[in-house]
Amino acid sequence: MPQDPQISNEQIRQFYLSQGEVFLSDIENEAYVLQFKADLCRVCAETKGSLSLNIRSHGGITRGGLEIADFISLKLGRDVDATVDGVCDSAATFVLLACKKRTALPNASFVLHSTTVPYNIKLDENYIKNTADIAEGNMRTYAQVLSFYSRKLGITKAGVRKLLKRGDQEFNDELSPQEAKAIGLITHIAK
Repeated sequence: MPQDPQISNEQIRQFYLSQGEVFLSDIENEAYVLQFKADLCRVCAETKGSLSLNIRSHGGITRGGLEIADFISLKLGRDVDATVDGVCDSAATFVLLACKKRTALPNASFVLHSTTVPYNIKLDENYIKNTADIAEGNMRTYAQVLSFYSRKLGITKAGVRKLLKRGDQEFNDELSPQEAKAIGLITHIAK
C-alpha cells in the first residue's frame, strides 16, 4: 500500500483520464483547481456527449470548490455526470451540485458544513483592522455558500443552515446516500 496518498490520487487520476473520465480528489490549493479544470478541458476535447466525473473527496478550499462548480456550470459547455465513490464532503459537494446526473454508490457518504477559516493573523498595530477585514470576507463567503446550496437544492437559507449545523459538530455527522437523495444532493443511488 503506498505511503503517500498523493501518489495514490495521481494513479487514480491517470486511470480515469485513460478511460476518458475525470477524477476529483481533495481540493487542496489553487494549483489543484487549475489542474482539475485542465483535466475537464482535456476530456472534453477527447470525448463526445456528457463527461463522466468520479468523486472521492473530503472537500478542501471553499473558493476552489465554488470556482470549479462555476466552471462546470457556466464555461465548460457540456453536461457532466458525477459518481460519488466513497466520500463527498464540504467543497466537493459544490462540484457535485454543478453536475447534471449525480449518482452515489451504496456506501458513499456526504458532509455539508459551514465554511472553516484557517488563518494565522499577525499580532501588530494592524491586528484589529486585519481581523475585521478577514471576518467581513469570511461572512461574504458564508453568504455565498448559503446562496449556492439554497439555489442548487431548492431550499430556503434557513433550511441550508440546518443542514450545515449537522456537519458543524466535533464529529462529522455524515449523510447517507438515501438522505442525500432526499435533499436533492444526488439524483440516483447505484444498485
